[in-house]
Amino acid sequence: MLIFVIQENKILIDFFMQRMKTIDIGEGKALLVRENGQYFAVGHKCTHYGAPLSTGHLSNGRVRCPWHGACFNIKTGDIEDFPGLDSIPKFEVCNK
Repeated sequence: MLIFVIQENKILIDFFMQRMKTIDIGEGKALLVRENGQYFAVGHKCTHYGAPLSTGHLSNGRVRCPWHGACFNIKTGDIEDFPGLDSIPKFEVCNK
């Protein structure tokens, strides 16, 4: 179960969650990621064709787009492999 509170662009996490999940953050969505006991939040769609990154592959701090393989860094949102067109947004995550 996941419970989170949005407060000044911070996502507060209270309970254990699956490895990747798309969540609502007010006027938009984010991809909430758990890897090695840490939580990260980045944009939820690939910048290439808008694929949902929650159905992609997560490994070594990178999420790979399920459609064409673009890779994004889960800590920074930076694009690390094409064909993505740009980086994805990064959000601050706070553990309660």
